[in-house]
Amino acid sequence: MTRKRNGASIPVIEQRYKTLVEIIPDIVYRLDIHGKITFINTYIKTLGYQPRELVGEHFSRILHPEDIEKVSRVVVLEKIKGRVTGEDGAPKLFDERRSGSRMTRGLEIRLVPKNWKPGHDGKNLLIGSLISVGELSATGLYGKRDPGRKTGKKRYLGTVG
Repeated sequence: MTRKRNGASIPVIEQRYKTLVEIIPDIVYRLDIHGKITFINTYIKTLGYQPRELVGEHFSRILHPEDIEKVSRVVVLEKIKGRVTGEDGAPKLFDERRSGSRMTRGLEIRLVPKNWKPGHDGKNLLIGSLISVGELSATGLYGKRDPGRKTGKKRYLGTVG
């Protein structure tokens, strides 16, 4: 039995969202819990990549090397360990786990074209932002509550940006 929502079946609704994600003029991505790309839309072609060649790769492959330390959860959180940041001082992360008011917004990064090599003069870099349906964002993606966990917390699946 196919579930329906507002008269349309779930597969039809999913196809509509997939089409939207593919046609918007922004890069949309999904990362797994290890920071590896599980989905990236076709707009990545503007940088010379094919989406299929990036699936399974760590997100750092498309970032300028100098920006990785500024936006990677593993590096950034280690530097602020034990410090209370509040909403205004919360770090902006490419591989975000938080959602709600503390999720990443307004993060500027440099994405490197496929043919870029370290040591280039930087003229061929693209300054970009993490944009999802017109709003700058990256947020943690969570699944159903894990019945095996005592806390009943939702299971972290990765990042959507």
